[in-house]
Amino acid sequence: MSKIINSIFNAGTSTSNSQSENRNIVLTNVINFVIFSITLTDLIVEFLFHFLNNGPIGYGTLRILLIALIAAFSLLLSKIGYPKLSKFFLTIFPVLILAYFPSLFNFIREEFLIYVPFGIVGLSLIPHFIYSFKKQKFIYISSIAYFLLMLLMYDFVMFEIAPANLNIIPIIKGNLLFYKIAQVAIFSFINFSVFYLRIRNSEYEEKLEQQSQKLEFQNIELKESKEELTAQNEELLTYQDELNAKNEKLNKALSELKAAQEKLIEAEKMASLGVLTAGVAHEINNPVNYIYNGIIAIESHMEELGLKDNEELKPYFHAIDEGIERVVDIVKSLGRYSRNEDMPHEKISLHEVIDDTLLMLYYKYKNRIEIIKKYQVKEPFVFANEGQLHQVAMNLIINAIQAIPDKGEIIIETKKVGEKLQMSIKDSGIGIKDNVLKNIFDPFFTTKDPGEGTGLGLSISKKIIQEHNGSIQVESMLQKGTTFVIQLPIVTEK
Repeated sequence: MSKIINSIFNAGTSTSNSQSENRNIVLTNVINFVIFSITLTDLIVEFLFHFLNNGPIGYGTLRILLIALIAAFSLLLSKIGYPKLSKFFLTIFPVLILAYFPSLFNFIREEFLIYVPFGIVGLSLIPHFIYSFKKQKFIYISSIAYFLLMLLMYDFVMFEIAPANLNIIPIIKGNLLFYKIAQVAIFSFINFSVFYLRIRNSEYEEKLEQQSQKLEFQNIELKESKEELTAQNEELLTYQDELNAKNEKLNKALSELKAAQEKLIEAEKMASLGVLTAGVAHEINNPVNYIYNGIIAIESHMEELGLKDNEELKPYFHAIDEGIERVVDIVKSLGRYSRNEDMPHEKISLHEVIDDTLLMLYYKYKNRIEIIKKYQVKEPFVFANEGQLHQVAMNLIINAIQAIPDKGEIIIETKKVGEKLQMSIKDSGIGIKDNVLKNIFDPFFTTKDPGEGTGLGLSISKKIIQEHNGSIQVESMLQKGTTFVIQLPIVTEK
């Protein structure tokens, strides 16, 4: 129902019209609809009254029917696009039919002279709602004057055509001046009041329109500012993307630089160590050979002198032989440790790598730390760079030794886990804090005192193990110790 009423009220409005024009059309339609509804209701009541009393339908009832038809016709004119003609019909015909239609057929009653003038006053409000006193000033004033003329003429017309037997005629004539003054006063008061309210409303509308225009202008400015900010934001996002891309490149370059630095430091260290080892091996091998050859010569002369079986000399010769063998093993271990990392991968015994490393580090742990070896693999072979594996074992065992401040033990265990050879190095040292443990493989990260470490050992060890398709893990508990676990692909002996 509400949709039907809204469609009636908005009949004839258009987006091409101004807001005020559409508002006037809507007001015209509302007035037509109200008049139609009131007259239709009155008409139904009167028909029922005549039907129940078996009375004839008079011209007064027909007058109501005509006004209802005029209102409906005006709505139709608005609907088909003739709003001005609709306003004209609404202004002229309802008051004309209300006041003078019955008199055309000599149908006049006494009550007509009482309520019809006030009906004219009521209908005179129509122009206030459907015409603009600024844009349609002439039509507006003319319409008010038309209703005032209808009001002034009504009594005089009735006096001329009304039957002489109406009792109210002499009363009105006797008080005509007062009667007319009262009608005009009521007419003037109502119309001037509405006119004043319309002026005030117009002022408010102008202010509202100015504010609306101001707001619209501000909205345009805000929209332009928003578009400008959006463009700036997009530009900033573009710059940010470019900056992020450059940062990624810088971070990548920094990582590559750090990796290159690590390799350079390690390569330089290993190169220096290789030169040093070669020199040391050469310098040690010569005296060792002299000693070894001298011992052989002494043993030969002792045979000639018949002293070969001298029990007092045997322990000394045995100690000298063991010392020479130990020196030779140390020199060989140094050579294996300092082998170039560019050497090809080969089949290597992990146990030999561990034993060589322990031999070279013996001076660091002797008489203080007990080394416990738990070798559970008979064929501990891996395919690797021997020098790099010596380097990993050296870093891990040195860390284990340095983690034990006084006496303790280091357990080195190897076992087979699936297709992997696992080596674990567990110390009974002071352990590592959790906040340190998470960064322990980072390059240049160290908790050692200056001069004791570069912070590269574990980082390089992890990289070496990963390059050998292996893994390295660490577990630690404070005051309990630390365990490093390495897994490498195992190579079976065939």
